[in-house]
Amino acid sequence: TGIVFTSPNNNNYTLASPVFNNLGEITKKDISSTLQVTFNAITQVYDGTSSVAAISTPSGFTLTGLIAGGNDVQVSGYTSATFDTKHVGINKTITVNGLTYSGTDVANYTLPSSTTNTASSITKKSITITVDDNQTKVYDKNSANPAAYTYTATPLAAGDSYVGALSRTVNENVGS
Repeated sequence: TGIVFTSPNNNNYTLASPVFNNLGEITKKDISSTLQVTFNAITQVYDGTSSVAAISTPSGFTLTGLIAGGNDVQVSGYTSATFDTKHVGINKTITVNGLTYSGTDVANYTLPSSTTNTASSITKKSITITVDDNQTKVYDKNSANPAAYTYTATPLAAGDSYVGALSRTVNENVGS
């Protein structure tokens, strides 16, 4: 349907119906060389994992390179988003896998299942070191004999530990 026969001899012929024989096929446009699925760089505080905080869909992703007039395609979800390592750093790579799409034009394209961003970062997590209460040392005038003070470091990421030492002022007196 919707086929119009145009010819200088148009009045000499009647178009047999139907005029198609189902031999034609419209295939998906491969625009993999121009299509880009991107997301903004993410800055995340160290949490001891390589997991990325949620990226909003569809607003967190941008699709460029779609054919004009056929651009009702959005990222509707993904299965995972991870940093290259869990460690603090800049220009870290995030890989998003399992991209899914929605929109009226989604069936017209071959779309990527993953994307990356190489400008993201993990920043240092602030912790507090607190000397445990009620710790004492017997006065002995020996500054080479420090007491072993204990402390608490919080909040640490799951599985992390903090190792350090506290020092005391040399030549302190009783009551100080």
